[in-house]
Amino acid sequence: MDKDHTVALLLTDTTREMVLTPAVEERLAEIAEIRSASGPPETWDMPALLQGATACITGWGTPHLSRPVLAACPDVHPVAHPAGSLRTLFPASPFGG
Repeated sequence: MDKDHTVALLLTDTTREMVLTPAVEERLAEIAEIRSASGPPETWDMPALLQGATACITGWGTPHLSRPVLAACPDVHPVAHPAGSLRTLFPASPFGG
């Protein structure tokens, strides 16, 4: 089945285990192509992980989504952040201004 959406999972292994059950991951994989970050967050290539993704899931330990990263990935609309504070994730005004 061809999937219309790509979801970037920008979660550390620990956070992923805390917020996503195997059943949820299985269901998500049924409806979207999943692109998962791996290794230490400081080594993640955020633009590459987000390129072409239509949504992303973030959590504790996700690196900052800077203006240049967001600008390079205009297709990413929903950002689901099930764990942690959004204050450190985005610039003060992520979409301009």
